Amino acid sequence: MERISCDSCGGSDFYEQDGFAVCIFCRSKYDITELKKRQVGGMSAEVSSGSSVQTLLDKAEKHWKMGDKAKAKKLYAQVLEFDPSNDVARQRSK
Repeated sequence: MERISCDSCGGSDFYEQDGFAVCIFCRSKYDITELKKRQVGGMSAEVSSGSSVQTLLDKAEKHWKMGDKAKAKKLYAQVLEFDPSNDVARQRSK
């Protein structure tokens, strides 16, 4: 099944906030009803928080290992919005 992706960054994971689906990577906002209309033809988009944290951690770790500390720190800061007790994100977002 093909997933709906963010028009700005290509991300496919979203969280719900104030009636909007928000891309976890670039924070672009989409009206949830409009996003559902885009699901025609068997497409889907994930709007959640549990898997989003792990996705953010994975991307942050990748950037950290590649030496792109600035990008990694931004992603770790986003992790802390979902999981303020995440020790790795707290240490590396500084």
